[in-house]
Parts: sequence; C-alpha cells; structure tokens
Amino acid sequence: MEPETNDRHLTPELEAVVRLASETAVNAYRQELAQQMENAHKERHRKVINSAKTLLKNYRRFKKMTVSSVYGKDTSTNETLVELLELMQGIYHSGELEVVSIKDRVARTELMIEHIDAMLEVYKKDCNRSPESQRRYRIIYWMYLSEDESKTAEDIAEMENIVVRTVFRDIKTAYEELAVLFFGIDGVKFSEQ
Repeated sequence: MEPETNDRHLTPELEAVVRLASETAVNAYRQELAQQMENAHKERHRKVINSAKTLLKNYRRFKKMTVSSVYGKDTSTNETLVELLELMQGIYHSGELEVVSIKDRVARTELMIEHIDAMLEVYKKDCNRSPESQRRYRIIYWMYLSEDESKTAEDIAEMENIVVRTVFRDIKTAYEELAVLFFGIDGVKFSEQ
C-alpha cells in the first residue's frame, strides 16, 4: 500500500493571493522595524539633549565642587577622617557594604569639567559666525556659566532687547548644538531621509 500524498496545487488566483499576503506581511514588518529604530534613535537623542541640559544647569555646582573639594588624606590631621579617607581610596567590600572613592568622583568631575570647558570654548568661537549665534552664546553664558549669579530669562531678554520666548528658543538651539560638542555623534539628530 502506497502512502497517501497531499499533492494539492494552488490555483493561480490563490497563489497570487498568498504571494501578495506574504509580501504585505514582510513590508509591514520592515516598516515596523524601521519605526522602532527611528523611535530608539529619537529617544537616544532626547536623552543626550537632556544630558547637555543637566550639565549646563549644574555647571556652576560642578565647578565649585572641583575647586573646593577636600579629598586627600594629607589634607587632614583628624585621625578618624584619615582612616575614613584611606578606606575610601578604593572600593571596599564588606558583605553588602560598598564604599566608592570620593577622590575618584572628584577626578571624574574635574575631567568632565575640563571637557565641557574646552567644548564651550569651541562653541564660543563657533558662535562668532553671526550676531544671532553670538547672542545665543551670551544667553547661555548668563544663564549657566557666569561666575556671578545666573540671570533670569526676563533679565536676559531685557539685556538683549528681545522677548522672553526668543531667550528660550535660543537656549533650546544651544542645547542641540552643545550636545554635539559634548557627546559627539550621539548628539547629532539625523533627519528623516
């Protein structure tokens, strides 16, 4: 007895429907994948811009921290403090306890500030290309970088003889431009092709 075969052939019409359904499913999958990739890139870009904002908003604090930080054991005569600092020179594990070095945090912050300062110099030079970009640098300077107290958007608008909305528009543009300088390719916003 011969095994039964299921030699069913699709009619040309049914074959065309199957082919069309397959092509439609593959195209839908590709579009969904492309959308997911675009959304992931947009989210990454948003995070980088927010990081640039955070760096600028905390710039004065970072500078103060690096200038006034006391972290070396040779800077203290208090024996308890010296022991604590010796403990903190590396990572100490005792059960669940983990102490991270203050010195390492200060050193990383100093390195970050050096990078930010260098990129701000590049940005300042780049802003000399037009009066509008010069104004944008001054706005960022007064808002975040000056050693004096920061100025409000209203104060800056009055100083620059512009409306407050323009101050915020310039700040937003500066965040985008500085994100590229601070973070390289991650700061670049790729437009849709």
